[in-house]
Amino acid sequence: MTTASSSTAIPLQALELLGRWNRFVKGFKPYEPSCSCCVGMGIETADDLDVSLLSYLSEKYIGDLVMGDILRTGAGYEMARAGSVVRLLQAFAKRTLDAPESAQQTVLEDIRIALDTAEGVEASASAPAP
Repeated sequence: MTTASSSTAIPLQALELLGRWNRFVKGFKPYEPSCSCCVGMGIETADDLDVSLLSYLSEKYIGDLVMGDILRTGAGYEMARAGSVVRLLQAFAKRTLDAPESAQQTVLEDIRIALDTAEGVEASASAPAP
C-alpha cells in the first residue's frame, strides 16, 4: 500500500533536483575560466551535459532492464546521442514512469550525487585563491 509520504517523496525530490539542474545548466559556460566542472570531458553544450549524465547512468546500470527503460521512456535517452535530464526529472515529478519506486529513488539519488559533485567542483574552482 502506498502512503501519502511515499507517493509524494519522489515528485518532491524530482522537483528539487530539477531546480538545481536548471540552475547548474544556466551557469554552464564552457571554455571560461570560471567553469571547470567538465574540463577534458568533451562537453561543449548544455545538451552535452544531459547526454553525459544519462550516459553515465546507462553505463552504471548496463544490463538492468528497469533502469534502461527509465532512461529511455523518461529521458528519451539514445545511447550517447540524445536525452534530457529535465524530461526525466519531469517524468518523476509527474509520476508518469511505470517503474518500481526503489528504482526511481536510485536514479534520483544518482542525479543528486552527480549534481553535488559538479556543484562542488564549480564552487572550488570559482573560490578566490588564498
